[in-house]
Amino acid sequence: MALGLKGRHAGMVFVADDLAAWLVFILAETGRNKLTSLVLGDDQKRALRSAARVAVQRTAAELRPRDAKQAEHIALVINPARRPGGSGRQRHASLPDTGG
Repeated sequence: MALGLKGRHAGMVFVADDLAAWLVFILAETGRNKLTSLVLGDDQKRALRSAARVAVQRTAAELRPRDAKQAEHIALVINPARRPGGSGRQRHASLPDTGG
């Protein structure tokens, strides 16, 4: 009878040890996920941030002027006030003058 109790207790200890290890793993994984989400944002925010970075890089590469003529064209498109014959203020008459 004493031998039977030892075997039973050894099995219970083994099960309790596995259960404790599993619980520690679950807690650590949950903590890691929460920390990652806190620091980096959720999956959607990370994907949006990555897509925005790529879009800005591609736009910058596309707008990079190859010569002075293209640089002037880009400047005119971005800043209508530089257009010949117009100050660009007609389109934005309701905006306050910032002195610039």
